[in-house]
Amino acid sequence: MPPPLFDQNEALARAGHNATLTAELFTMFQADLPEYRREIAAFNRHTPLAPFVNTIHKLLGATRYCGFLALQQLVTECDEALKSGKADRFLSLREPLLTQIDAVLALKSPFTTATGS
Repeated sequence: MPPPLFDQNEALARAGHNATLTAELFTMFQADLPEYRREIAAFNRHTPLAPFVNTIHKLLGATRYCGFLALQQLVTECDEALKSGKADRFLSLREPLLTQIDAVLALKSPFTTATGS
């Protein structure tokens, strides 16, 4: 069974059960995602791997604190492919990754009452 798009309990646990911090992390992550998406969409076989590996690694780190388990799993696969120099493997994961990012971007924050938003 694939992991859920978002696990609120996991997000809260990662933020020390601080709902305000969890809401802030959720909002910041969604705000940063469009730039990650642009970089991922632009990647091709001629893109230098080293800086792109860093981009994917930063995205992976961010997913770990926000409870986006399905995205985290997919970014982990992408990170492993790129670190081992398998650009073709990454390219095969790119469309599912972009789809997952779009799903996260479309998700409404479940923390609006916690932050007063």
